[in-house]
Amino acid sequence: MTMMQAPSYVQAPQAPASTMFNQGTVMQAPPMLNQGPPPASLTQGIPTPDQITAQKTAYASALDKQLADGMVTIQKETEIEKSMVMFTADKQLALMQMQIEEQRNEQIALLDEQATIRQCELRKAFVERKIQLDNQAEGLTMDYQMKFIQTELAQKTWAFEQTYGIAERALEAEYNEQVAKANAGTTYSVPAQAVGQ
Repeated sequence: MTMMQAPSYVQAPQAPASTMFNQGTVMQAPPMLNQGPPPASLTQGIPTPDQITAQKTAYASALDKQLADGMVTIQKETEIEKSMVMFTADKQLALMQMQIEEQRNEQIALLDEQATIRQCELRKAFVERKIQLDNQAEGLTMDYQMKFIQTELAQKTWAFEQTYGIAERALEAEYNEQVAKANAGTTYSVPAQAVGQ
């Protein structure tokens, strides 16, 4: 792009002192003209107003494009930065969720372990109590059976004694009756000689 150049200015030539009017003097004749080359163009090398307008329009168009490109770049950078922020936030959320889920799983596993231990302790107490109950029931059953046998033996002994006692009393009564009869003697007497004959 062509840059605008600042216009250069040349100082206007000064008139010689002889041509100036002084009070009380007569005007002198002008000196002879210099017959050198014509003065150079002061606008040579600088852009014309049309060129300036064209350059201004091109530069303004370039500025507009630069502005538009800059806005698009800023939007893209903002979108990328937003994506990075979203990614970082999602990553942190995922990490926090993983940590929370890990803590939850640890707590659940701990509760399961505690429940298993409590169930084992409950089963142990159940088995011990059942063994104790079985032993107690067996002891009571054996005690009952022993007492039942003892009662049955006592009842049989009592019944035997009752039966034996009645028979014994009957035999004793009969024996006593026979003894009484033997001691009472006979109602008739036999002569001694006749018995000896």
